[in-house]
Amino acid sequence: MNQWIQNLVGQYKVDGLRIDTAKHIRKDFWPAFVQSAGVFSIGEVLDGVLEYPTWFPLTAAFTSPSGNMSALAMSAIQAQQQYKNGAFLSGAFLENHDQPRFQSLTQDQALVRNAMMWPFLQDGIPILYYGQEQGYTGGSDPSNRESLWQTSYDTSKPLVGHVKSLNAARKAAMNANSNYTKSPMTFIQQPDKATLAISKPPLVGLFTNVGSKSEATTMWMIPGSSGLFNGGERVTDVLSCKTVTAAADGGLSIKAENGMPQ
Repeated sequence: MNQWIQNLVGQYKVDGLRIDTAKHIRKDFWPAFVQSAGVFSIGEVLDGVLEYPTWFPLTAAFTSPSGNMSALAMSAIQAQQQYKNGAFLSGAFLENHDQPRFQSLTQDQALVRNAMMWPFLQDGIPILYYGQEQGYTGGSDPSNRESLWQTSYDTSKPLVGHVKSLNAARKAAMNANSNYTKSPMTFIQQPDKATLAISKPPLVGLFTNVGSKSEATTMWMIPGSSGLFNGGERVTDVLSCKTVTAAADGGLSIKAENGMPQ
């Protein structure tokens, strides 16, 4: 097995392993296996953990416009405080093979896109379960283990582009800030309980759970006192490529469009 994983990682240039049912194998097997792999490995409990404490309020926050965004923020803050090294080595996720797919709970695409963005901004290592990008809607196991080949690996699906943009933004952030993956995210207080604003320089993530059918005006407010932007600085939304200009004091007022994240 050790030689097998070494060959597999080398042949396919794997940069990390997510090991299923790690807890059911004797513990003394894993050190040599992971050493042979030569890359970061995570199981349910070894040697990183899946960030389940935040997953529960994450799904609850974005399943409907009545979701509790404050509970999600509080859970993330508690994870930062209670993990030995923060949450940086935890596996951040929205879907996996043990839980119903998110789109079995809601198919509002604004809510879906907000929820999918969270693991890419959250402290930790984002994990994308296959089929999310195809919009799979399967419920509990085994319905959430659909065959991917039946999609013909369609790269024109809207969520494929969403994932590409999120990946590109995260890579750009890591290139711009060598400490990006080790810097804890902070929450910028918002006047609207249906919104969250996260600062993780050089990125600012703007979330809302109003959904795509909301007729209310939803705004995010980034005060100049946050020190994130200079007066007159042009700020680009990497998801839509639209720009806004900071006020003289560096503050921003940003309007949500159709409930989409920015």
